[in-house]
Amino acid sequence: MPVPGATSVGLLATALAARIDPSILQWVGSSLDANADVIAWRLSTAPRFLFSVSTHAGQLPDGFYDLQISILDDSLENGEILFLDEVNLVDLCDVTERYDHGEVIER
Repeated sequence: MPVPGATSVGLLATALAARIDPSILQWVGSSLDANADVIAWRLSTAPRFLFSVSTHAGQLPDGFYDLQISILDDSLENGEILFLDEVNLVDLCDVTERYDHGEVIER
């Protein structure tokens, strides 16, 4: 039985795969199954950053996410959060695509 928020995670996975070259999109941690209400990914074109979203166990409407982008590397900035905001599906894909193109967005 799918957990609350799993529909949103499925929408996100499909949308990202359509907009980001699948060869650079690397899912981290949990698998994309009916029990995923959170997901994380990295881009090989922006390896310094970890993208993660939560649906707050389905408390956010479908297509809305709590997005966090943090630094995940061996620098002193490791763990620093660059972006933390609730975003809709389109904005989330836009932000990810901008990182893919070398633009760092902070909020």
